[in-house]
Amino acid sequence: MTLHGAVLARDALPQLGRVFGSGTPTRPWNDGLQLLRYTRGVSLPPILLGTSSFTASGWAGSFYPKGMRPADYLSFYAEHFPAVEVDSTFYACPAVQTVSNWAARTPEGFTFAVKVPQAITHEKALAGCDAELTEFLKTMDILGAKLGPICLPVPLLQ
Repeated sequence: MTLHGAVLARDALPQLGRVFGSGTPTRPWNDGLQLLRYTRGVSLPPILLGTSSFTASGWAGSFYPKGMRPADYLSFYAEHFPAVEVDSTFYACPAVQTVSNWAARTPEGFTFAVKVPQAITHEKALAGCDAELTEFLKTMDILGAKLGPICLPVPLLQ
């Protein structure tokens, strides 16, 4: 749990039902959204060191070797860190080809933490977003065993 959101993990949000694993939701959402069950087992070390992006301005020439093509950043990053949070998924669900490329450019055992898009969390406030959530989860499923935490950033409630 963070100040502005939560990480969806096995049984982390029982009030929303069991998003991961088997079982039925303990409390339905107001709009009748049926929670999708995510059944892949999760067996990760308790702490993975990574950054909130693998592409940041200023990293070329400091972290990434001078002259390295941006298309090679993720592969290089994955040689030095076991995980990354993909902040860009908050702004839009990435294309299937993009996620396929992420999976192909990282070694077995690498972990991606992704954010649920703001169209779901902020614009629709988790209501009436069945299609968007389904598209996002199906797209992220391309990562297979490399998919780690799914972060659910929620706006500040006042």
